[in-house]
Amino acid sequence: MKLKEYIPTFTLIVLLFICLIVYYVKGNDYEESTTVSSSFVVPTLISDLKENTIWCSTLNLVWNDLKELNEGDISLVNTKNNQTVNDLNQLTFDKNDLNSDSYYTKYGFMNPSLKEEIEKDIKEKFNETSVILNDFNFTDDSKDYLLYSMLVKKFKFEYPFDILTRKTFGIENGSSHDLDKNVKVLFYEDSKSYAVLLETTTDDEIILVKGLDGKNFEEIYSKLDLNKNEDFKENDTITMSNINFTVKKDFYDLRNLDIKLKDKNYTIGKSLQVINFNFDNEGGEVKSEDGLELNYSASSPGRFFNFEDDFILFAKETGKEKPYLAIKVKDINKFQ
Repeated sequence: MKLKEYIPTFTLIVLLFICLIVYYVKGNDYEESTTVSSSFVVPTLISDLKENTIWCSTLNLVWNDLKELNEGDISLVNTKNNQTVNDLNQLTFDKNDLNSDSYYTKYGFMNPSLKEEIEKDIKEKFNETSVILNDFNFTDDSKDYLLYSMLVKKFKFEYPFDILTRKTFGIENGSSHDLDKNVKVLFYEDSKSYAVLLETTTDDEIILVKGLDGKNFEEIYSKLDLNKNEDFKENDTITMSNINFTVKKDFYDLRNLDIKLKDKNYTIGKSLQVINFNFDNEGGEVKSEDGLELNYSASSPGRFFNFEDDFILFAKETGKEKPYLAIKVKDINKFQ
């Protein structure tokens, strides 16, 4: 077994973890799973990036089923614009981007039989249980809808990377050259800009990127040429960080939005997503699920007039043409 000779190393720090899925894994030997802030989670690949950002496809799978149920884009009632709805309607990810054995989707009226069917199906397909279904209220003869999805992936590296420290792994001086076979270099411009692709024993590829700019994941991903790569060289070294987290997100910006579905009135209720992910020297595993609730309304929804912020006030006398007072308010806190 040939070992690498000693050379100065460079460290690969994961600034952006891009692969069309975000992964979950059971705890490893190093750290218990960390609960990260739900503010890290964005709904789509074209959502604006934050300093720390996580995206998973399960909400998109649910929304695509909603569009299928509606036979078209989802239109809001009494609301001119919602960026999350606009982005979800663009269909930036769909079932064709996954193998059918990787995901499960189901929708129907929110009665107990639907919950039982989902629980039975995901147990049979993935040997998994749901952590979000109990957050929804299933009742007999319900006219409310639930749209549900689950994604489960497991991947392993053919040759486990060396454990470097308690929180890192990779290839260093003295590592077996067999480990080089795990890595393909997509590009290397300089010590601040490069990307690698990690091959696995399954149909999954893990891409690590550093130094590419973009306002969203899709913009950055589109700059990568996955067909153009080169072997990891004899004198190359790489350091990667263990990742192990759990996050639960309630998309409050979707709540209470009124929509038309098959010419009937519905209001979006809970929109819950859970993502669990682990990444270590041996590989990784993902479990993510999403549930979107639609509450039926027999009557047309009333209009909502909100003058808490960002409004203009005029005061005038009855019968007079001009106001005697005008105020423009962008931030109400400045006036209270």
